[in-house]
Amino acid sequence: MAVAAASKSSASPFVPRAGFETVLAGASGRALRVEGQWRPVIGLGEGRLRGHLLHVEVRESCGALGETAVDRTALNPVDAERIDLAAAEQGLAALTPFEASDTPPLVFLPTAWTTARAPRARRRLLQITGQAQARLRMAPVAEMLGLDAGVPASQVREAAGLLQPIFRGVLARAALRRGRQADLSDCGLTGAAVEAGDLGECRDAPAMLRTVLTLQRIGPGVMLHSLRSVAALHAARTAGARWASLDIVQAGWRLARDAEAALGED
Repeated sequence: MAVAAASKSSASPFVPRAGFETVLAGASGRALRVEGQWRPVIGLGEGRLRGHLLHVEVRESCGALGETAVDRTALNPVDAERIDLAAAEQGLAALTPFEASDTPPLVFLPTAWTTARAPRARRRLLQITGQAQARLRMAPVAEMLGLDAGVPASQVREAAGLLQPIFRGVLARAALRRGRQADLSDCGLTGAAVEAGDLGECRDAPAMLRTVLTLQRIGPGVMLHSLRSVAALHAARTAGARWASLDIVQAGWRLARDAEAALGED
């Protein structure tokens, strides 16, 4: 396994935090390159930086053909578990401790549903996160990926409850398609997250409101990912979303500073 830090971490909230890159052997025998970056998370109600989210991308080696992007929700449980645990361990290890605060920053960690459901993998995830929680002075939040329609509500409720002794909350990564979110209502989840960059770019306030109201059927804490403008952040806050994660590649960390200034003026 090869590991390399992406950048030097800093105590400043508006300087990119260190990420990681690692290569794992996939179940197919092909190498999986895993890259993690810490994205800023804006607390829309407070109008300020509220924490960081670990964004993970996976690429599979195709020999002479190079690499191809992998959908994390399509991974087999063995590969998903190894990626989840490596990402949590190395991503958290790349962070430097935050300043002591009465409201510690939130750190959002993605994990596959199959990882959260498996007792051994879940215990290891809780161990990694619990140790980092004390060192970093932060409050972790889990984001479960791959919760397909048809998963029994009792299983989701059990897994969410078993994560919450360490994780402050458990979000479901949802898909914007009709009927999908109803399956996750009353499952013990504290909220939901969705990729909403394109929706935010359209500045379609009614669509934003419909999205947030639908996600709130899962839980009150709604996270919108990859918003790319201050206008989109305003629309998300007006719609009742709690957090927004910013795509640091497309938006840049300058957006985090601009967003705090703009939202804080209201």
